[in-house]
Parts: sequence; C-alpha cells; structure tokens
Amino acid sequence: MEEDDVHRLQQQLKLLYRRIQRENPVMEGISIPMVQVLVTVRRSPTALGPSDVADELQMKSSNVAAALRALEDLGLILRRPDTADRRRVFIELTDRGLQVLAEIRRSRQSWLQDTMSTALTPAEQRIMLVAGELMERLAQQE
Repeated sequence: MEEDDVHRLQQQLKLLYRRIQRENPVMEGISIPMVQVLVTVRRSPTALGPSDVADELQMKSSNVAAALRALEDLGLILRRPDTADRRRVFIELTDRGLQVLAEIRRSRQSWLQDTMSTALTPAEQRIMLVAGELMERLAQQE
C-alpha cells in the first residue's frame, strides 16, 4: 500500500471517528472528554486511578482531574480509596454513570445504523462490515 493511500485511509478513519463522537445525546454538562473518561473506566478490566485514566487517554492529568470533578459532581462516578494504599484512589462508575453510557451508545449506534441505511447500498453495507472486521484485526496487532 502506498504512503498516500495510508494517509488517506487514516484521514477517513479520523473523520468517521470524529463524526461518531459528535453523536452524543444532548446531556447538559457532559463534554466529549468526560465521555472518554467514562468509557475508559467502563472498559478497563481492572480498577483505574486518575493517572491510569490520563495515561490510557493520553490526556494531561489536569484535564482528567477536571473531568473527574465534573463527573463526580454529576453523580456519574465515585472515588474509592485503595485499601492497600490510602493515598491512591480508584474511579468507579455509578449506576447513573452506566445509564449515561448506555444512552450514549444507543444514540451513536442509532446514528450509524440510520446513516448507513440511507447513505449506503446493501452491498456497501456488507463491505463496511468486512472493513470493520479488518480494522479490528489491525487494532489487535502487536
């Protein structure tokens, strides 16, 4: 694959990713970085602290701290002290935080499904599903 083709594919993926990110349901006070923090905490198989979240998202710790404060104020997360080291805290989603994530997921999936149904032919939709499987394989490469 040519360098120009790789660059073009990368730009296309970014455009779609950004478009899907904008498909948040209207929720007062919840920014995209806050959603990213919620998703990161939810997806992690182990408990995460604020610095873990910052590392995972490649965000500044001050930005993560601000997002965590706002999420805590909205009742979407709890900070739980580490029983082994009281100086460390872990981030935990509340039931409301899980509900908000489910609403966001439904909204994004609905947008993608509606858009694919109206913008693509059935054959193109099948191609997108195969392309998705290929992107997943690429993402899993070490």
